[in-house]
Amino acid sequence: MKRIFLAFFIVMGVIALSLVMLNGCTENPTEDGAVVPGVGISKIYLANMADGVYIFDVAKGTVESTVTFEGATKLYGIALSPDKSKLYALSDNIFDTSSATGEIFSYNLKTGAMGTPLTQTYTDSNESFGNYILGFSADGSKMYVPMRGKVGIYTISTNPLAIDKVASIEESCNGITGGVVPGDGHVYFGNFVLGKIYRYDIALNTVEASIILPGSDITWFIRLNPYDDLIYAPSVYGDSIDRINYKTSFSYKDRYDVTAGGIPIDVSFSNNGWAYASLFGSCSVEVFNYRSGDPVKTISISGVSPNNIIIDDVNRRAYVNGYDAPQLLLINTVNNSFITSYVLPGTTDATAYK
Repeated sequence: MKRIFLAFFIVMGVIALSLVMLNGCTENPTEDGAVVPGVGISKIYLANMADGVYIFDVAKGTVESTVTFEGATKLYGIALSPDKSKLYALSDNIFDTSSATGEIFSYNLKTGAMGTPLTQTYTDSNESFGNYILGFSADGSKMYVPMRGKVGIYTISTNPLAIDKVASIEESCNGITGGVVPGDGHVYFGNFVLGKIYRYDIALNTVEASIILPGSDITWFIRLNPYDDLIYAPSVYGDSIDRINYKTSFSYKDRYDVTAGGIPIDVSFSNNGWAYASLFGSCSVEVFNYRSGDPVKTISISGVSPNNIIIDDVNRRAYVNGYDAPQLLLINTVNNSFITSYVLPGTTDATAYK
């Protein structure tokens, strides 16, 4: 039976985790999910629950090293620079609503050199960094990070790390979530407490518009689908994924209702028309057709609650890290079946990927 994108939503906030991936540039898809050496994803970066980022070698199927950021407390956001030469990590104790300090760290993947971290402390008049790195300018010279305690955006110069400018609106909230920078001159980010999606104008340095999700749906991650030019907002403690227009107009479009139960934490997209939604609490990933709205398949993932999911269209694989288990799960996206799991040194819990 055909499923239609509807219009409604649900509630609440939860922790999620994330991966950062490093891509190759030659496309050579395989039918059996086998890795083609030198093409597709070669490294996956996973933030642990404390001060480190695991570097997972895809070809070897193991963590090859750990980058440790001295002084970090909780790494909730990691990202690679557009040229893939630097790893950035954001540390912030999101559960401390009164006196948290946010820090941004940098690590040169080519030289192994640590950069000088950038620190911002929460006070009554000064908002610290939120727990995500939303994205970068095309040349990598600017980074966009949300505020915490208020709806706003920091523009951060990356060389060296320094606050360039800040914009905020008088809407107090400690629930700013992930976002996307699609290259249209804006940053789009979410708010899981107020159930909104915001648009920040980079040139004007202003939060210029917002959309209230139907039913004040609560979202944690915001994802851009490059194949249909829509923004996807999975609900937290809900059973659906909202879709937002941003190119022709900034407006609500519709909703996909998941069929397998569980909380849609994250969603990622394949170039064959399929979307993969990780369902927290259900130990499964739901595949649906983002063109028609039809469900395709529910993939059981070996008793582990999934978090972030990334797609390797070159080798036809999906990688999912476990929320409650130190595992990296592997899915074949040709026939949508679970292949295997890799054991990690510890559980991972971050909130950004590229």
